[in-house]
Amino acid sequence: QPQTIIKLTYLIINKDINIQFGSLNWIDYTYQIIILVHGLWEIGVIRYLIVSMEPAIKNIVVSYAVSTILNMEMESALKCIFAGEDDSDILHEIMDSMCNEEVPKSENFYEIVIPRFNTKTFQSHFRMTPECFHFILNKLENTDEFRKTEHEQFGGRERINTEKTLLVAVWCLANPESYRSVGDRFNITKYSVHHLIHTVVQAVNKYLCHIFIRWPTNIEKNVIAEHYSKYGLKKVIGAIDGCHIPIKKPQDDGTYYFNRKKFYSVILQGVCKDNLMFTDVDVRWPGSVHDARVFRTSDLFTVGHRLCAPDYYLIGDSAYPSNNWLLTPYKNNGNLIQCQKTFNKVLSKTRVKIEHSFGLLKGRFRRIKELLDMKYMHNINSTIVACCVLHNICLFKGDEDIRQYIRDGTDGSDINDSEDNEIHYGNYFMEDNDGILFRNTVAQDLLHSIQ
Repeated sequence: QPQTIIKLTYLIINKDINIQFGSLNWIDYTYQIIILVHGLWEIGVIRYLIVSMEPAIKNIVVSYAVSTILNMEMESALKCIFAGEDDSDILHEIMDSMCNEEVPKSENFYEIVIPRFNTKTFQSHFRMTPECFHFILNKLENTDEFRKTEHEQFGGRERINTEKTLLVAVWCLANPESYRSVGDRFNITKYSVHHLIHTVVQAVNKYLCHIFIRWPTNIEKNVIAEHYSKYGLKKVIGAIDGCHIPIKKPQDDGTYYFNRKKFYSVILQGVCKDNLMFTDVDVRWPGSVHDARVFRTSDLFTVGHRLCAPDYYLIGDSAYPSNNWLLTPYKNNGNLIQCQKTFNKVLSKTRVKIEHSFGLLKGRFRRIKELLDMKYMHNINSTIVACCVLHNICLFKGDEDIRQYIRDGTDGSDINDSEDNEIHYGNYFMEDNDGILFRNTVAQDLLHSIQ
């Protein structure tokens, strides 16, 4: 933007800068600095000047100019220039503010456009019905976290009410749109967008998680098992699996987050009912960790035998060890007998529910399918859990049609399917004898029931 370049040039030139670098004057340097900071590489007339500079000198010049503009220490300026994309965006916004040149924002989207949405249009944008949205708002609007959002924004703009707070957060989770773009859409700063997301995530996890993600009661277990039994297996109360949530490469221990499918991720372990609602989630481990290890270190592994009492069980793929409350398929070495083949087929058909649940989760909250672009791991993990809570609430309130969301969220790249686990890991942990005997009994009963 020429006006921005001219104004920033004026700012730099009118500073008392007494450092000289070779024969280039400060106007040349200034234009180069602005081009570098703003990424305007298409202006070819000065590209050659940047290329011709020694890298070390270029870094110092750029950092010095930025430190001058922002009145900060050189070390901080260096971090701004050579940090990640998030910090670069922050630098852009500060510069825009200093030049008194506002990024164009929509002043009517929240006030005029959204109120005109019918149910279908609202749902297509926010991935939940208006009824579901207001149900969540009613649960959260009087919490301390939401009251704190009615604060002055950075720069002294108007306060943000609780409805707008939730709309911004849900929009961000439902759409893989940049935070800057979301801010422009809702006429708020990028900083406010970040703050509102974290506020909503914190409130959802604090006040709603224990209500909407919980283990079924004994009466509910019987109902769930009855629904699952239509696929052939009796006493099933949940399917377990893990999926990868794509993230940026973390600054620390990045290699641990690089999974075998060649992208950076954290692992979401989930258990779901037949209606795709989660009854347990665990989000802690980097993408390189095997599902069985995630399972072995989870609270579910410690108390699962008690949660599945008296005689219910979960089903999972070959990543998990069989025991007397978790059944997994027989390893296919090419010599399975008929009852084992039948068991594997029925288990696979039943277990697909958890894949559909992950697909629905990612199809609804597309930010966690595309890239959860947050800097700190605790925020990433909390956001994933909050999405699982909102996923359950949407199902609780009755989505009209979830099939499209499942299709949108299922691409196969993040599901740890049974065959893939056998190829890469085999039996990561030895199965116990009780689990083997229990699976044999269930397989025999299944074969007899369908003959």
